Amino acid sequence: MAVNYTIDTAGGAFRHQIPDAMIYEGAEHHLDQFRNLAGADGSWIQGVQWGQPWSTFEGNTCVALIAGMTNGVIVQFEMNHIERGHQNGWHEEYYRVACEGGTVTLDADHVVRVTRHRRDGSEQIEEITPEANPRDGHFAVIGTFLDWLDGGPPPETTIDDALRTMALTFAAVEATHTGNRVDVASYTSTIPASLANASPMISQGRSP
Repeated sequence: MAVNYTIDTAGGAFRHQIPDAMIYEGAEHHLDQFRNLAGADGSWIQGVQWGQPWSTFEGNTCVALIAGMTNGVIVQFEMNHIERGHQNGWHEEYYRVACEGGTVTLDADHVVRVTRHRRDGSEQIEEITPEANPRDGHFAVIGTFLDWLDGGPPPETTIDDALRTMALTFAAVEATHTGNRVDVASYTSTIPASLANASPMISQGRSP
């Protein structure tokens, strides 16, 4: 996944001043999406952060991560807020999923493409139209919660789920500070049993 774009204000001056802003204010949502797409929790993570002199941020503005999930899936992530080329900003991230039968990509144009390599060297590209959903983003998260209160199925957003994403986030920060590969279990093992299977509550939601 790539999230590279130019940003000057970042929705508030505080984001220019807090440490590890690219992870705590950005990558945490995408780490959540990795868990969603892989269908598994994080097992380990490693990475690096760095900055550039033309940035308006006080701290690092670039981050690169690689992580292993508990089901063996490997994910890669890059993010910077000083991109001077092709823009993949918020809600316009670049996704690439490599599978046995082809590669699935999603770019800033919001078109899902499945590319299959042919034996003659050519490519077969299929564009997939996403299902229409009257609710999106925060409206979808709030809507599923309200539906649950009315007797509907429990929402995906739960305290336990959010804590597992934050464990992966804290592990990412540690990895970029120490240069070591960090075991995510060192964080998830500290989740209290009372929260391990908590009922759905308002908490961190899935990112796009």
